[in-house]
Amino acid sequence: MDAFTKALKKVPSFQIEPRMFLPTAKAEESYKAVWKSQIARVLHQHIAQPQSAAKAVPLDPPPVKKISSTPPEIKMLMLMDAPENSAKGLRKTFLVAYN
Repeated sequence: MDAFTKALKKVPSFQIEPRMFLPTAKAEESYKAVWKSQIARVLHQHIAQPQSAAKAVPLDPPPVKKISSTPPEIKMLMLMDAPENSAKGLRKTFLVAYN
C-alpha cells in the first residue's frame, strides 16, 4: 500500500510525454541485433558462408534480460455503485484500498 500511496501523491504533477512510449536506444539496438542474427543464420544455413568469420554478423541473438518468475503482489479494488455523494464514495474506495 505504500507504493500505492506514493504513486497517488505524484499524480497532480505527473506529466505524460510521448517519449515514454518509445523504445530506448539500447532496446532498439537489441531489436536490430536480433533481426540481423536471424537473417544471418538463415543465410548461413541455406545460401552462403561468410568470407571472414571475424567480420560476420553473429548467428546468435544477444541475450535477453530475464525477469522474475515470482508473481507480483497485486491488490484488487472492488467496483462499487456510485453513491449520491461522490466524496463519500471516494473515501469508501480509499478505505477499502488502504485496508
